[in-house]
Order: sequence, then structure tokens, then C-alpha cells
Amino acid sequence: MKIAREEMSVPIEGWCPLYTEFGFGDSWYQAKSNGLEPPMQDAFVGKYAKNGVPYWKGDIKGFFDTIGKS
Repeated sequence: MKIAREEMSVPIEGWCPLYTEFGFGDSWYQAKSNGLEPPMQDAFVGKYAKNGVPYWKGDIKGFFDTIGKS
């Protein structure tokens, strides 16, 4: 997420700031409705970038469920 934000957030003189939204879900619709906006992305990256997400067990569905509850 951190790398994608850094690479996708290209400042263009004279344009308003653009941002990348990340979402999660089993479908595009679910991912769009569960989007993480930039302040949440910063908090997530700040908390987990160094050591990873402790509740990742290799199960993407369980991961989505856990993220949705936090």
C-alpha cells in the first residue's frame, strides 16, 4: 500500500491533489464500498509497515473479515 501510494500520488502543478483509494472485499463492489481513504491508509501503513500485520494467517477471507471489524 505504501509503495503504491508513493508511486501513484504524482503531484502535477496546477492540479488539485489526487489520491489512491484502497479497498477490500470479495468483489469490486465490496472493495469499493470498503475503501480506505488516505488518512486511514497512513494509519495502517504507520502501524504495520515495519513488522507486518500480526493477524495475517494466509486466509484472505479471514483477513477481510478482521480488517472490516477493526
